[in-house]
Amino acid sequence: MKVSFLIPAYNAGTTINRTLASILNQHPSTLDYEIIVADDGSMDNTKEVVKKYLDNPAVKYFFKENEGIATTRNFLAEKAEGEYLIYVDSDDYISETLLQDIQGCVKAECDLIKWNPIIEDEYLKEIDSPKNKIVGIMSGEEAFNKLYGVDPLLESVWNYAIRRDKVLHFPDGAYHEDFATMPLIILGCDKVAILPDSEYYYVQTAYSITRGNDNDLIAKRLKDILTAFDNLLLATKTLPIEKKTKENVAIFGVNSLLSTKRELKRNAEMNEFFTKELKKRHISKYIKVRGVKQLFKKILLAIKYWYIALTLRHRRRKS
Repeated sequence: MKVSFLIPAYNAGTTINRTLASILNQHPSTLDYEIIVADDGSMDNTKEVVKKYLDNPAVKYFFKENEGIATTRNFLAEKAEGEYLIYVDSDDYISETLLQDIQGCVKAECDLIKWNPIIEDEYLKEIDSPKNKIVGIMSGEEAFNKLYGVDPLLESVWNYAIRRDKVLHFPDGAYHEDFATMPLIILGCDKVAILPDSEYYYVQTAYSITRGNDNDLIAKRLKDILTAFDNLLLATKTLPIEKKTKENVAIFGVNSLLSTKRELKRNAEMNEFFTKELKKRHISKYIKVRGVKQLFKKILLAIKYWYIALTLRHRRRKS
């Protein structure tokens, strides 16, 4: 059984060496693997760094024009040969025991395997290490219903190994590419394994695309998350899932929109724009679906990590 590690890279010359080394230094396991780097039009020395690894037949490198992380992830999935796909951002790295720790779940033919991340600063000092409070093997619908209100990293695609035939197309050219995609992937799985292990190291650098005063770019991000929210609700209408699950998907989406609104409190123009868009969608009806008291309880459960979740969702990309 083969696992494909998929690395979208943009100007990652200073970090991708660490990413590649962490994968190549895996402890022995029963799983074969390949590493595919898609260089999304880098203008630094990313290519030169990766070229040092190309003597290893497991490592493949592709250069493409700059199209953004969503399109690059789709490109990588098309190139992958593995039965399972693991997305690794080019400034992050993984545990040396990841393959060893998931091999049992692969043997059990799980559709999706979820682990814990460790959040570090740019000096690799640990900031946080959120843990899965729910552990075990269950259906995708059960997994979503248990995780959606307590795991603010639910939507982060790098938090999972995904069976190839369960991967969905990310919206090309869009920010928040995993916000609506990961819930649909989870709900489409028959067997989800949630592990207690910490396998992924997210390195939170000083630079983030959430910083900056370009209102055109901010508006683009806001429109993308609103579109993702609309598409998520539309997609779940036709899924063979319980009414309660559909309500929970709506609450998940509303929680994400409200977290985004918090981020805009210092930008009056964008806050006004976003507020008008929320009113158009009558999000209060989704809040009332399960009761205001329950919604606020779920928001409070996630509040510890809400800033981290926002940073992860917007990720630091110039594309």
